[in-house]
Amino acid sequence: IKHLNIQGNRLTSTIPVALANLTKLEWFIL
Repeated sequence: IKHLNIQGNRLTSTIPVALANLTKLEWFIL
């Protein structure tokens, strides 16, 4: 259960970072 929990935390922590990177790319393109 702890192993799955760590993977879940990694996913939830990487999603906002990916969104931030996408917004940065959009600003760079604009």
